Amino acid sequence: MKTKLITALSAASMLFATSAFASNTVTVSGSTSVSGIMEVLAEKYQATQHDVVEVQSTGSSAGIRAAKEGTSMIGMSSRDVKDSEKNEVTQEIVMAMDGIAVAVNNANEIKDLSIEQVKKTLHG
Repeated sequence: MKTKLITALSAASMLFATSAFASNTVTVSGSTSVSGIMEVLAEKYQATQHDVVEVQSTGSSAGIRAAKEGTSMIGMSSRDVKDSEKNEVTQEIVMAMDGIAVAVNNANEIKDLSIEQVKKTLHG
């Protein structure tokens, strides 16, 4: 699963291009699973800049919507952008890849699964 950063600016350039905005606050909202790394990026950025970065964990769909509506400068998504959202997104940047582990209880009768079987289970 890819982690997406939906924005008119790239993850790196957003931290250096904020002077183009009237406010000294950069607003970021969206995926709860992306917000942790964004908090770290925001902290590092704020240590060297005069801007404030506000990160809000609102969910992927809400982050995409907020970026589209202009209530956030950057929207975070931990899923692919849906076809119905494509016209709402200015730019889509993959900033990380998630790792997924499959754990099975010892009492489960299934003793091994191939990667292909797991893919089919997760993706249909």
